[in-house]
Amino acid sequence: MVRNPAFACDPGIFTQPAMISILPDNDKDGITDDIDVDDDNDGILDTKEDTGDLDGDGIPNHFDLDSDGDGCFDVIEAGFDDNDMVMDSVLD
Repeated sequence: MVRNPAFACDPGIFTQPAMISILPDNDKDGITDDIDVDDDNDGILDTKEDTGDLDGDGIPNHFDLDSDGDGCFDVIEAGFDDNDMVMDSVLD
């Protein structure tokens, strides 16, 4: 807080709360999760993956890169190729 005699008449001037909302973007693709149709960018629509946790790892299926926990990324199981030389299981 900056002390300035000009604000001496209204001591409550610095007490107004402000709401700041930061919307999550799980896959960092620039589309916030609330409007992203594929939150983990694995090529499988969130409506197909749902919000359950198939493998019980605590990560909802629509965020989990390997939602069934079998060691094979969902992007591969969906029939896509993640051959961009970056082992991140994300379609690029």
